[in-house]
Amino acid sequence: MGPGSGFQIALKDMEIRGIGNILGLEQHGFINDIGFHYYFEILEEVLNKEYGKITNEIKTEIIGLKGSIIIPEEYIANPIERLRIYRRISSFENEQMIFDLIDELNDRFGKVPQSVINLLKYARMRIIASKLSINKIELYEDNIVVYTSKKINFSLPNIYNEKEKAYIIYSTEEEFINEIEKLSKS
Repeated sequence: MGPGSGFQIALKDMEIRGIGNILGLEQHGFINDIGFHYYFEILEEVLNKEYGKITNEIKTEIIGLKGSIIIPEEYIANPIERLRIYRRISSFENEQMIFDLIDELNDRFGKVPQSVINLLKYARMRIIASKLSINKIELYEDNIVVYTSKKINFSLPNIYNEKEKAYIIYSTEEEFINEIEKLSKS
């Protein structure tokens, strides 16, 4: 079972029993595990997706992430709080939200570990890339492949593959992030 599998089981249970039992005795264990308020946040998100009311979904996929990208237990011991932080990161709509979270994490838990910085770097890359209608980014040692149906005028050395609708960009991750940030603001 992977992350979120318990939630998926609970959703299947709700589907089988009917939504009417959501606050019945059968569901109280799950609510106690994650907290009443957070349970309803998750439920609201699932229902909004089910009924097509998605407000802020960033669909850019990143493959080939380097380094650790987790929130260590040693940094945030409470698993529910870690889950809340992961969820916040996944719902970020702009870069300022990332910078605000970094300040908050420093204030609440101390110096942010490298694995969390990596996680936030990739979240930032997704946000910026989404503004440019980039569907997928593949990170390799010596290049970055960017899939998009939109024409993008990269200043970094690149080759465009019309058939795949992909750019092969020859740069480091940092140069690439700076490039797409610049492009997203122009």
